[in-house]
Amino acid sequence: MSKPLSVRFTEALQLVEKLDSVSLRRDSAEYKEELKNVLDVLNSVKKSVQQMALFSVNEDIDEVSTGDLRYLAIDFYIAQVLVNTVVNRASTLKTCNNLYLQFLYTLENYGILDKGQRAKLDAIKTSYDPQIDELRSKDPVTRRQSKIDEFKREKELKEKLKILESSDFHNLDDEVVRQVYLDQLKFFALKSFQSIESNLMELEVLANMPVRPIEPVQEPDVRERQKKFDETYTDKLESLTNPILSKDGKVLRPFTIVPSTRDQVQKKVFGTGQVLPTMTVEELVDQELANGGMVKESLPEKEFDEDNEEDVDRLTYKNREWDEFTDNNPRGSGNTQNLG
Repeated sequence: MSKPLSVRFTEALQLVEKLDSVSLRRDSAEYKEELKNVLDVLNSVKKSVQQMALFSVNEDIDEVSTGDLRYLAIDFYIAQVLVNTVVNRASTLKTCNNLYLQFLYTLENYGILDKGQRAKLDAIKTSYDPQIDELRSKDPVTRRQSKIDEFKREKELKEKLKILESSDFHNLDDEVVRQVYLDQLKFFALKSFQSIESNLMELEVLANMPVRPIEPVQEPDVRERQKKFDETYTDKLESLTNPILSKDGKVLRPFTIVPSTRDQVQKKVFGTGQVLPTMTVEELVDQELANGGMVKESLPEKEFDEDNEEDVDRLTYKNREWDEFTDNNPRGSGNTQNLG
């Protein structure tokens, strides 16, 4: 057997309070599941209210029973819960504003809004698409005074609604309970205008956020070629191991000649104007030896041993080479100017 509407509504409000006190992150799967559950229950209550036709645009607030007054706030409760949704943020904020406005138009129809609140609704040129300049005055002095008045009114209503926390609230006289429910609707109206303004400010921020460019999708073969190019590409000419030009002069690989880094250029600008040594003498000698620019001093020759056949042969070959040299190059043959 289905539960009475009053019981389902009370349980729904308990779920709303529980959701407000939960410590889960808004983007966690657990919180999203709790949020969905609360919204489903609230929407179920709203559907029942509509099916039962508890309210009509042709009736006065005095014609609504005291127990049914609470259901007038169903759109407000749904908006209060829905605003916690983090996905599709802009769309969510606009939906919340529509729910707040639907709630406010309902209260206006029953004559619950005050003169200032009715003026704010009348300033909205397009229904359910409010602009922030339509809800608040452009004059800073007037806007400041309006905020002060709202703060005082909110404080006053909060004080009156403390009676809802009393355990014997439902045992009070019907007229007292009815007035408390009406004060609660007035408080929700005040919070609705504040929430709409806050949502519009967030929508402006979202609209001005830079759009992240969408990277084009590359075909598999294009991505593979790009990957190979990235792995082999270098901007330093001296580090290229493959040929840069083909035999006919065609460029085979891209390259960039960088004469100097930014730091090096800056050092030259603020430097001494001289090219200072960049290595020690020992490092220079090692470099020259490695490149063949210098030859290490040979070890002293071993002392000649006339009883050693190898030493005798070596000396014989050396004398023969010297004799051949002197025969081919007589003394003075290189002095073409007869200077010596």
